[in-house]
Amino acid sequence: MHAPVSTRRPSRLFGHATLLLVALSLVPLGCQRASDGPAASAPASEPAPEGSGTASALAAEAPTEEPAPVTRGPMPDNPCEALVDLMWDDYRRALEELQLENVEAFRERFFADMQRTEFVARCQTLDPALQACVWGSSNVLTGIATCGVNSDREFPERLPPPTLSFYARARDHHPPLSQPQVQQLLQRIAGTWQREGGSERWTFDANGTGTIARPRGTETQVTPYQLTFEQPYSVRRTNVENNRGQTGPLFWDGDDAFFASLNTAFSAYPFDASAANVIDAESEWLLVSMRDDTPMCRAIGPFGEEIEDVVCAFDGEGMFEATYTTPGDIRGGGPGVERQRRYRVVGDHLVHQHMTRYVRAEASEGSGAATP
Repeated sequence: MHAPVSTRRPSRLFGHATLLLVALSLVPLGCQRASDGPAASAPASEPAPEGSGTASALAAEAPTEEPAPVTRGPMPDNPCEALVDLMWDDYRRALEELQLENVEAFRERFFADMQRTEFVARCQTLDPALQACVWGSSNVLTGIATCGVNSDREFPERLPPPTLSFYARARDHHPPLSQPQVQQLLQRIAGTWQREGGSERWTFDANGTGTIARPRGTETQVTPYQLTFEQPYSVRRTNVENNRGQTGPLFWDGDDAFFASLNTAFSAYPFDASAANVIDAESEWLLVSMRDDTPMCRAIGPFGEEIEDVVCAFDGEGMFEATYTTPGDIRGGGPGVERQRRYRVVGDHLVHQHMTRYVRAEASEGSGAATP
């Protein structure tokens, strides 16, 4: 069942977004989430391709299918083993909606995980009314939260299903880049880059050797770094002074700008208005399609639970926003949490609002942006 959506139509957004993109002199761009979410495959011969989509292309109409209804038979006298089977059905549907390939290959791992957490033994200690509540839920995973199964149980007695992200991350594994591909990306990032609206500055050569300068009080701290690309849209920054490295997403915004973050929960996601889209929403996943120029949204929680009443819309400021309330904390039985996720509309991609945009220093200085 589709959740309510905003009545605001996105066509107005795309007019504003297109003007914004033109004003920034952007070119068509491409992105592949390399390590933290849905990814589009890139040709091996060109590790950082530019996309051909435009902002207006997102407004095309696309069909949206309702999820298949779920039916439950009468609850057996000893329902716990049967609940595991029903949970796998719900888990499998969640994995399919996240567009993982060969979902049945995860079946054996799922049941091994359930056995390792002693789910059946713990379930058998539940009050029959709680067992019946979970059994009667249209989604067993969601029912564990909404029925408050773990609300008054100590941690060793709780019934958490396996975390979905351990399975979903299998989608994000890609072949390693060749050395020529790595070199091509390093050449692309060579130069000096200014954080948009700030004083942080990156300066690197075509071998990925350089510095990152950041303001520290009244002074500027300059730290030597070595860059290397582990995936077309994933860069590793290694501090040369202590040999500590961090890997985070990097999204090319044409040749003169990019978005970057060290938080792997933030990235950029392809958005195809003619298809179902999976958008990583930090702790959850958004399932977004278009119908009559209106976004239709649902969400899946960290354990595969269904999240209803997702309200989403494109606004007039070049942003896509989704708000919803989780059904409850499966692990601890706490109440649901209100979420608001926002993404910039950049070409035919949605870029997490907390990713930082960097522009070539020449363009930054020409626009009057701050410099160190």
